[in-house]
Amino acid sequence: MGDFGTSLRKESLRNDQGHVVGYKDMLRNDRTGEVLAQVSLYTPVLGENGEIVGYEEQAKGGSIIRDVHGRSIGSRFSDLRSRGTNSKN
Repeated sequence: MGDFGTSLRKESLRNDQGHVVGYKDMLRNDRTGEVLAQVSLYTPVLGENGEIVGYEEQAKGGSIIRDVHGRSIGSRFSDLRSRGTNSKN
């Protein structure tokens, strides 16, 4: 992101059904005052019947599972230990 480090505000993004499907983070360059919008979208999580039951936000070391209203309801961790020590995995 370079010099963009100060977050001015973070807004939820909603789809036509009212589900929170991501967010927009407004960042400011402290040196020049330039403002940049960074958009992050979540991946839908489907239930057994194919309906959307939540969304997955990618995070460092795994992901955060959110309900359709954007509230955190769980997490998923990526365990990379075996990939480095056992190349056949």
